[in-house]
Amino acid sequence: MHQLLEYFQEQWFNKVPTTQWCVHGLSMRTNNNAEAFHSRFNRRVQIHHSNIWSFIKLLQGEESRFHHMLIQFNAGLGARTKQAKTIAIQRRIDNLDKRYYDGLIDVMEYLNELSFTVAKRKK
Repeated sequence: MHQLLEYFQEQWFNKVPTTQWCVHGLSMRTNNNAEAFHSRFNRRVQIHHSNIWSFIKLLQGEESRFHHMLIQFNAGLGARTKQAKTIAIQRRIDNLDKRYYDGLIDVMEYLNELSFTVAKRKK
C-alpha cells in the first residue's frame, strides 16, 4: 500500500497539475464523451486488426461525422439537454458547495451529504 501511495503522490501531486485531474467546480465532470466515442469507434471497426485501407476509410467517415456535428454546433444546435435527474443532482451539489463555503456545514457533513447525493440506489 505504501508503494501505491508513493506512486500516487509522485504522479498525481508532483507531475500532473491539479487542474488536469480535479473536476471540482467544472460543468463536465465525466469522461462520458470519450467513452462514447471509443465504444462507437470499436463497434465500427468490428475486428481488432483491420487492414489499413478499411481503417483509413473508417477514419474518413469519423472525420466527416465530426465535421457535420461541428456545423450543427456552430449553427446553434449545441449538445443534447441534460436529464432532469442530472440537473437535480447538480443543484444538490451546488447547494452543498454553497453551504460548505459559507461555513454552515463542516467538511465531514459536506462529504457525508455528497455521498448520499451521488450514491447509486440499488433496486
